[in-house]
Amino acid sequence: IAIDPAMPCWSCDQCMAGRSHTCRKLRFLGCPGQAEGCLSELLVMPETSCYPIPDSMSMDEAVVSEPMAIGVYAAKLAGPVRGASV
Repeated sequence: IAIDPAMPCWSCDQCMAGRSHTCRKLRFLGCPGQAEGCLSELLVMPETSCYPIPDSMSMDEAVVSEPMAIGVYAAKLAGPVRGASV
């Protein structure tokens, strides 16, 4: 199972409108004062923050899938950069 470190409340106006990523009470695992225990041996997480990993995916692939998705998304937003000054 893969864990999403974001934990929305599912009850604010943003969550109710289908925008849990802009939850007014969004908490993140491992952020001081929000949700502790990211380095614990065992961890209790909301079911909505857990995703099954296919048998065809290694644990190494699962670990890098979320950070890689952020990089791919950012590259798509940037558009073509060949020959551009950065």
